[in-house]
Formats: sequence, C-alpha cells, structure tokens
Amino acid sequence: MFLRVLLAGLVLIPFYELFLYLLMPGAKVPEWIDMRVTKEYMAVGSALALTLIVWIKEKNLACPNVWALAFIGFLFLNLSKTPIAVHAPIVEVARLGAFSAEFKTLVFFLFFCAMTTVNIGKRQITMVLKTICLCGAVMAVYMIFQALHLDQVYRPLPTSQIGAVKNPAVAGTFGQPTLAVPFLALCVPLVVFFRRWWYLAVITVAIVLTGSDFALICLWFLLLLYSFRNKLLFVLTIPAALAGAYMIFTHPAQYFNFNGRLEVWRQILQDIFTGQIQGVSAHIGMTGAGLNNFGIVFTALHSSPWTMAHNEYLQVLWTCGVIGLFIFLMIHVDIAKVAWMTSRYPGAPAIFLSLLMLAICAMGTFTYQLGTYQFYLVVLVGLLYQIQRKGIRL
Repeated sequence: MFLRVLLAGLVLIPFYELFLYLLMPGAKVPEWIDMRVTKEYMAVGSALALTLIVWIKEKNLACPNVWALAFIGFLFLNLSKTPIAVHAPIVEVARLGAFSAEFKTLVFFLFFCAMTTVNIGKRQITMVLKTICLCGAVMAVYMIFQALHLDQVYRPLPTSQIGAVKNPAVAGTFGQPTLAVPFLALCVPLVVFFRRWWYLAVITVAIVLTGSDFALICLWFLLLLYSFRNKLLFVLTIPAALAGAYMIFTHPAQYFNFNGRLEVWRQILQDIFTGQIQGVSAHIGMTGAGLNNFGIVFTALHSSPWTMAHNEYLQVLWTCGVIGLFIFLMIHVDIAKVAWMTSRYPGAPAIFLSLLMLAICAMGTFTYQLGTYQFYLVVLVGLLYQIQRKGIRL
C-alpha cells in the first residue's frame, strides 16, 4: 500500500489539475494559475498519509539525520523568540505565519523518518525513480506544447507579476518558468542513469525553451561532472565550459538578469549583521524573525514587493538566524556524507546529483518552499538513506 500511495503522490501532486481538467466537463481554467496553494495541500496530505501507513505497519519512526532532529527542536526556540515589538498589525499575523510553516516542516520531517524506516528494496526504489523520470518527461513535453502555444489549461502570468522571465508561457504546471525548471533539472541525473535518452532530449529542449539562467547553469554543471567519466565528452566540454565562463564573467549583465534579487540579498545581510532592523526592538541575528515571516515582516518593514528572498539559504538566515542556518547547512552536510558513503553503489550518485540540482536552483528561487519540491526532496533523501542503510545496488 505504501508504494502505491507514494507513486500516486509523485504523479498527482505536479499534475492533478490536468487530470481534473480532462475529467471535468467544460473548459474552465484553474482559478489559481500555478495552483501553488492546492499543490501544497496535496503534498502535505500525501506526506501525512504515508507517514501514518509506515507508523501503523512498523510501529516505529527512525531519524538517521540528527541535524534534522535538531532543526525541529530549534524551531520551537525560533517561534518563541520571534521579535514581537513590530508594528501592531503585523505581530499576530507574523506569529501565525511562523506556526503554519513549522507545522508543515514537522510533517515533512516525520515523512522523512517514514521514508527511512519503511521496508523497501531494490525493485520498489527503482519503480519510484523511474516514475520521477517519467513525470519529468511528461512535464517537458507539456512545456514544449506551451512553447508552441497549444496550452489551453493555463494562462501565462504577466511579466509584471513574475518578473522579466524570457518565456512566461513555458511554465509547465508551476505557473512560471523559474519554478518549473528545477523539476526538470532534478530529473536529468536519474534519466541519464536509466539511459532514457529520449526523455533527456525532451527535457533538455524544454529547459532551453524556458531560457532560465539557473537551469542552464545546472545543465552545464551536470555536463561538466559527467565529462570527467568520459574522455571524448571531456575533450568537447572543457573548452566550451571555459569559453562560456569567460563570456559570463566578462559580461555578467548580458547573460544574467537578477531581477532585483541582489538588493534584497544585500538588505537581508544588513538586517542580520548590522544590528536592529527598522521597527523591531529585538535583534534577530541569532534566532531569526520567525520561519515563514519573510513575506510578512520583511515586506512590511522595508516596503518591499518581495515576499520571497529567491535564495533559500539567505531566507533561512533571515527567518532562523545564524543558529538556524548553521543547523540547516549541517543537514545538507549529513546528506552529502551519506552520498559519499554510497558513491560506489549504482544509482546513489544519480540521486545525490538530483538533490544537488535542487540545491543549486535554491540559490536563485524558492524551491524548498513549494509543496511539489518538498515532497520530491524528502522522497529522494529517504531513498538515499535507504541505500546507505541496506547497501542496495540499483
């Protein structure tokens, strides 16, 4: 039952509105263009259901990543120390925002424990990874249809709302290209591992059609990594990589559009390291302003239209302080350690590279805060720990 529910979640969370569109009469466009909120509800619900299935069957939940457990403990401190001397209309809303985020974090933490506890083997893990590959290929095909203006389900969001993206219509089921390309990027290492070359072809075409800088960086980085295992690919890749790096560093503004991100990142560092921020009597440097409060408190205090930092690590710094960021990064270090320990097991490096793609994309967007990526992230990390614990070779 666990495997069936897991596979259903992997398919339905990114695509359920397309199923609704096909099954329901009429041609009504979804009211929320990217369905971000409802995707999050589905992801949280699926995570809770899977956790309960494992708990009922195994009577136990194990946590092999002690830093993840430490982060859950820290969040109680983060909530209790959220500065309250803010303008009156913001206070209660900010605390509510922090509490809801901590609840979702706790849900996915328990789901991670369930993924590492459940008794699954090579066949089940292979099915899960192949399903992820298939979902990536289907998303890519749909995005190619969008590039050809054949999409009749979604309306492209205006650039005034999502920023100066190059091809706003090529957004998959995520509402904008910036949020869709990490989904394709995380599938690339798995597609290469299973040698699904036509999957790789359509995914690459879809990524190029979006024109996303971070996605292209991910592809370039992956190609560079794989080139070290193939002499011919190395000979072809290294000169191109050096030429591309030279062009980027000599003319950065021509190849990268930060869309105002740098100003927000500079303000985050200033709030943390230069003392008290305007309107807040307490310093937020150690424990942060409260998880999920960036879009509430930061936006109001700085009269900023930015509700996300578009850099997950800096947003964790602002909302959880230096203590929270340290624990958050140590979670990543523990995952990297497990990846190193399983590097000789076929399949494990591909899973780690998929996680690395998400981590890179998180430097320029907010992938860790979207329900689809939260669900897929926990699944992949859980499978990596399963391979390490049981010595599974795919």
